[in-house]
Amino acid sequence: MFLLFYMPAHSRTMSLTSGSFFYLYAHPVNEETLYSFSFSGQDLVHTKTNINMEHYFSIYHDYYIENLDKHRDKLFIAPHEINACKNLTMELLRSIEGKSTKLAMPPEEGLEAVLQLINDVDYLIHIYSENKTTLFGIMRDFLSDNCSNPYSDHCFSTLLQNYVSYILYSLISFILRLMKFMIW
Repeated sequence: MFLLFYMPAHSRTMSLTSGSFFYLYAHPVNEETLYSFSFSGQDLVHTKTNINMEHYFSIYHDYYIENLDKHRDKLFIAPHEINACKNLTMELLRSIEGKSTKLAMPPEEGLEAVLQLINDVDYLIHIYSENKTTLFGIMRDFLSDNCSNPYSDHCFSTLLQNYVSYILYSLISFILRLMKFMIW
């Protein structure tokens, strides 16, 4: 399992290499690390310390921008690159917290059902959980309409990507976790 960002478990004065910024986005985590974060309202916080992660990430990146000379022998990244990492981290955090502007595909006649599933992932997951027949009926109806154009094709492709990302990936992950406990 991967966490989208990394908070070091050791002291705040750790030495970094440029590779450490990569781990902000793809750091493998164990269960303890995963559950060390929780939400306070809509803010992600480190559970044990109640540190607001937005504040932590901002200070973390600012420290290395301001103190780059102290770490020049171990940190091979320019201040503008650290700032870019900070901006990406903050945007990922806002997405996780549900604070970023939602992506919304523009409406088009005949694509209302498909666009609702794309624009509202919670609805996609709800429809799948409550009534798979409805979801697959929307897909079937789209495919049988034969009114293909670049935008409608893009919308359907996006719907399938969302289906794979949000539903099939979760199912496969769940099955793989179950298989660990099975005796063959």
